[in-house]
Amino acid sequence: ITHLEQQINDRTKQLNSLERLFDEASNSLESIKNISEKLPIDLCFSLETQVLQIFNIETSEANRETTPQVTNSVKTDGETTPQLDEVVEVSQAILQYLEAGNKITNRHLQKIMIDCFGCSDASGIWNLKNAYEYLEKAIVQYIQKYEFQSFSDVIKLEQICPVHYNRVEESVKLQQFSTPVPLAYIVGKAAGLTPDDIVLEPSAGNGFLAVWADKIGAQLILNEIGTRRVSNLKALFPQALSITEFNGELINDYLPGQLKPTVVLVNPPFSSSPNISKRNPEATFNHLYSAWQRLADGGRLVAITADWFSPNNSKWEQEFARFAETGQIVFSVAIAGKIYRKQGTNMSTRLTVMDKGVWNKPVYISDDNYEVYSLDAL
Repeated sequence: ITHLEQQINDRTKQLNSLERLFDEASNSLESIKNISEKLPIDLCFSLETQVLQIFNIETSEANRETTPQVTNSVKTDGETTPQLDEVVEVSQAILQYLEAGNKITNRHLQKIMIDCFGCSDASGIWNLKNAYEYLEKAIVQYIQKYEFQSFSDVIKLEQICPVHYNRVEESVKLQQFSTPVPLAYIVGKAAGLTPDDIVLEPSAGNGFLAVWADKIGAQLILNEIGTRRVSNLKALFPQALSITEFNGELINDYLPGQLKPTVVLVNPPFSSSPNISKRNPEATFNHLYSAWQRLADGGRLVAITADWFSPNNSKWEQEFARFAETGQIVFSVAIAGKIYRKQGTNMSTRLTVMDKGVWNKPVYISDDNYEVYSLDAL
């Protein structure tokens, strides 16, 4: 009885804290709403996002004494499912699911979030989009922790991850479609990464491209406009030379002059720009060309774009001619949209490789390191 009374008292204190925090967050959001007509939309959206992030952090702290941590596992229906007992960072709980090797569903993600936050998404404290952010952080942690002997190992990791069904305003506005893990792996191979490289990723997301450079010991220059994802990048890549929060379309203007990448890996928003409400196809070129300007001579840029941004598309002839002034296009190929299925879209994309300060130089693929990348398994 005494134990139950203590639990009831703890829960009562927790609910009181949550109620106070909810009132503070509501008042802050209401204040932002009242001045929204006098401030730029992007600034208001950023303020709202930061208030909600503070609220999430504070409520997590309020839950800390009674929320769970992965400490063991049990088997159910042939699957090993981690059991949660005390507080744990959400991505660490998801990481243990990944390490168990079983397929993770959206139901599993919801359970982990409920266990770690002590409440359902009906509370408004978290949503499935938050869960996907934690999932992506856990995937990067998994890649950092384990070796991948072949492309089939990468495919296996992708296969056990869930489809991203829920998207929120920030995701749509910033076109946050993270690079699928298999495609990110291929981008790293196409870049020919070495430990001596300095790698710039101007739209880094949660680090799906950067992690392959990090694994071989390359130095990182990371930029990401999404505040939550910047926090993830700082936690995942503490040794990075730089982690900034600029508009990637102007990355060459913003980065300190001494930062000179030898490789650029980029998967930018295809047609979204800050402060422009309508669709802006020029965003793709702006992102790539600004990064291209920062790239050192002899360096390589590998880009994932919409399929329509092609050197064979006459609409973009002048833009690709600008790249040709200081380098050459090595390779460009369309990629079927199904590879993005688990990111919640099926838009066809394109992989393009360009070398700066190089013209008409043949590129060879050695039989010794050639690997066939089949995406049919997805």
